[in-house]
Amino acid sequence: MATTAAAAAMEGGIGSMSAPTIDARTSTAAADDDLESHFPFFRPPASIPLLNEATSTAGLISSQDISIATYTRSKRGVETVDPIFDDPYQLYRFFVAHNDRPSMHILITGSHVEKRSSEERMADGTTKVIHQKHKVTDFKIDFDLTPYILPTGTLMTLPDPKTGIQPTLRDVMEEHVEEENPFKELHMEKKVIWDYEHLTRTITQAIRSINYRYTIEISYPIMNNRVVVHSSSPLANLMRSNWTKALCFMSVVGMIAYPLREMYKKVKDKVLQSEFQMAISTTDFFNDKDDDEAVVLVGIGNALLPAAVRFLLAAIAEA
Repeated sequence: MATTAAAAAMEGGIGSMSAPTIDARTSTAAADDDLESHFPFFRPPASIPLLNEATSTAGLISSQDISIATYTRSKRGVETVDPIFDDPYQLYRFFVAHNDRPSMHILITGSHVEKRSSEERMADGTTKVIHQKHKVTDFKIDFDLTPYILPTGTLMTLPDPKTGIQPTLRDVMEEHVEEENPFKELHMEKKVIWDYEHLTRTITQAIRSINYRYTIEISYPIMNNRVVVHSSSPLANLMRSNWTKALCFMSVVGMIAYPLREMYKKVKDKVLQSEFQMAISTTDFFNDKDDDEAVVLVGIGNALLPAAVRFLLAAIAEA
């Protein structure tokens, strides 16, 4: 069953598949053949070892099996300054290696503003009444949506904002490698496709239905959603140095140099995008269902958010 297969992929990936260690710095035909035989979703053409089209890749194997470039990881994602990226194919492999699913939450908050008064004694001995507004949080629900995100992301390029032409992945990689800008960067943003407006509207209506008339805020914070390749040029490394930043902060030159650097860098930035799909619709996610396939797909978590909202509604109604 398709949904059962999706559930298996979500829960365990393909951890049972043994993956060979492949040196990302090797671009021989033997290495490419070995990579293709073990990972069928990663097939560089024989003549040009780089895909020309959007490709669906999954973070189901160790990233070191595809790229051994050094990198740092933070809550926002992955960044690298490895000099290996003078080869467009190695650049492509790095983005494939780190195309794992992002983490996402839904944050539901209700709040109201209260006016409070206090007295302040002045220098002449008189008192003055100070009126202040304070935000009071009535409720807050933080629900992890990450298990509902399918592990496969489709890596693609974005159309040029000026011409509307969408370049191929190969075009973007080769152009980045050939770019002489010492501050060049290549970004990949991970995007989760879902009907956020529908879910936001449904939850808001449910809370409003029990006469809660204060402010309702619903957001979908996302982490591990970016991959950035920084230039490894000596000038870029110098500007990233903490010592350089400290010296520039204390000098007039730094106040001019850093803004100019950012302006120049942004002009040359190119953006890739990876789209991830959700394993369940917003309707099925919010509503309790007896459908066996839905239960198999997302487990008992299917009832967690509706249960939390129902508990919240009951608490508000009793208040």
